[in-house]
Amino acid sequence: MPAEIEKPKGAGLLPKPGLLLLGFVGCVLVAFFWPCIAGDADFFMSDVSYYFQPFCQFMRNVLQSGRLPLWNPFVCCGMSQIAVPSPGMFYPFTWLMICLPFSCGLALYMMLHQIIAAFGGWMLARKLGRDAVPSAVAAFVCAFSGYMFALASNFTLMATASWLPLSVYLMLSINGDFLPRNIHRVVAAAICLALLIAAGRPEVAVPASLLLGICAVWPLATGWSRADLLDKDVWRVVVWRLMPMVLAVSFSLPVALPALEWARVSAGARGLDL
Repeated sequence: MPAEIEKPKGAGLLPKPGLLLLGFVGCVLVAFFWPCIAGDADFFMSDVSYYFQPFCQFMRNVLQSGRLPLWNPFVCCGMSQIAVPSPGMFYPFTWLMICLPFSCGLALYMMLHQIIAAFGGWMLARKLGRDAVPSAVAAFVCAFSGYMFALASNFTLMATASWLPLSVYLMLSINGDFLPRNIHRVVAAAICLALLIAAGRPEVAVPASLLLGICAVWPLATGWSRADLLDKDVWRVVVWRLMPMVLAVSFSLPVALPALEWARVSAGARGLDL
């Protein structure tokens, strides 16, 4: 087996440069979103105003009446609310917009996902052997790109994408050892991938999952000799890396199954017949 990429000096989970970087990212985002967090400004644009906010307002009204928002009579002449993947009721960050004023919740939603993207970008770059400066550039690109920073009108897209760098980092960190540290990585990768799926955008989640699958089986495609391909250690790494994907699918069933059932029976879900 080839030697693993050497870990950069001082590249712990969050060394001092990483803490400073995340602190700077957080300060920039708080300053940018503060008018909405403080209630002095509102998000008002097409998809937010005509799609996402009504769903969140409906769920809030039903919860305030002492019931669970399981059925929505205002969509498609009545449909299961838990079958709506975006905004997904089972995605934990959606509850920011249900429990708080919508614009405040959306500002916190975007801010937290951009911090997650920055953290993932930093950790992935460090895992690939980069120094602090290029790792910081990667974090800034992940957090402040146009896709992440200006997609408030369709925020579930950026939420789904924000989990990818961290998921790739965790996937590449999994080895074939039966150790608590490795098990923790498997569980963390499974949670990140499950949240990526639960964020509700299959057009992002499907290619992201494909990329993670490639990361899982990559030890088999690195040009090793036939003898290495039969090495038990190689297959052990692959099996360990496939485990988070299996766990993530299991964790995501409460989100995926209702949405798939709705798509199967609803002509509206399949779009117009060209």
